[in-house]
Amino acid sequence: WAGPALAQSHQKNLQIKNIWARATPPGVMTGVTYFTIMNIGTMADRLIGVESPVAKKAQMHTHLMADNIMRMRHVKKIDVMPNMPLTLRPGGYHIMLVGLKKPLNPGEHFPLTLIFEKAGKIKVVAEVHKMIKNPDSSPGMNQGLEHGHN
Repeated sequence: WAGPALAQSHQKNLQIKNIWARATPPGVMTGVTYFTIMNIGTMADRLIGVESPVAKKAQMHTHLMADNIMRMRHVKKIDVMPNMPLTLRPGGYHIMLVGLKKPLNPGEHFPLTLIFEKAGKIKVVAEVHKMIKNPDSSPGMNQGLEHGHN
């Protein structure tokens, strides 16, 4: 069966870069992680899951406008098209770390495993950055700490 060789081939086609997370204040139990995926292959893939030992669970989310309120929504997959960078960023797709085991402090690093439909699991390392107001975030997002989950 050629499964592992096929997965290895797809892994080589996916490049993950600029992997970072926002620092969290003490007592905050959720964190957020961002990165860019470049698919240099010829076939689409999908990000279908995320894991990290720093939280009880990691979920893929996006922001949607509903009733004039920006709300986050959990998504089950994110398409990664060939030759089109996919950037997870404030105000768009992002990874929520739910049930943090400890605060994320600036300068720290932690592992993240991205699970793709074709490429399988790809392990990366996120760097924690200082919590600053991002000009790309929507008004009222308070550095990504206020979340309108439904």
